[in-house]
Amino acid sequence: MAMRVLLINMARMLPSKVISDRILPWLTLTLATFGAVWTLFQYSDGVGIQRANTTLAIHRQFLDSFPEGAQTFTQISDDERVRRILKLRCEFYETAAAGKKFKLTMPLPNCSTISVEEMSVLDEIGKDISTSLRAELRGKMATLVPLDYGPARRMMTFFRSLQVCVEISQCNLEISGELFAGDIVAFLNATCPLALNDKEFGRNGALLGTFTRTLLPLGVIPWNIDPSREDLFACNYLRMDI
Repeated sequence: MAMRVLLINMARMLPSKVISDRILPWLTLTLATFGAVWTLFQYSDGVGIQRANTTLAIHRQFLDSFPEGAQTFTQISDDERVRRILKLRCEFYETAAAGKKFKLTMPLPNCSTISVEEMSVLDEIGKDISTSLRAELRGKMATLVPLDYGPARRMMTFFRSLQVCVEISQCNLEISGELFAGDIVAFLNATCPLALNDKEFGRNGALLGTFTRTLLPLGVIPWNIDPSREDLFACNYLRMDI
């Protein structure tokens, strides 16, 4: 008897069939939607962590493979390379001034014996040259060949691998920018000659240059010490203003 009363009371608590037919579909849909959103949140969070970890792991590999980063190609201690660059710049300004393409505002150093200590003089003179002369100078500087092609090609392969990792959403874009952008810009600027002499290197450089612009906010130039510089790249084939 008691069981019968209990069942009757429970039946009274249940909604009518009409109400059940209206409520249950909406309730089921709501619960399913919530479950899907929660699953997506957990998945997205997990994927984000995995991308970050992958990017950090690639950066550790980069430091293991290239302990000095792009400084391998840009370090000031490479006296011969620096001297060749300074001599070329000095002779370019000398020829341009003699041809009335611009006016010297201060005396040029002796181009045949120019030293690192006189670099600031060239920097000051360079502020007065036109955009077209800057482009011409960059073209001439790009004829200076790096001392060793091997490391440059290996670093290009590494950076292109990072690019692919980001583009297939396996690496984090923002972290890649923070960790790699400065080295990539310095590397591409230092290897202009190889890009001119090696079509495949140049093709990869152009792709990497386009990718690098997505890593940095507009107008940001990492490690820049030249206030007149407006573009990320010194190589004409990578610039947006050519």
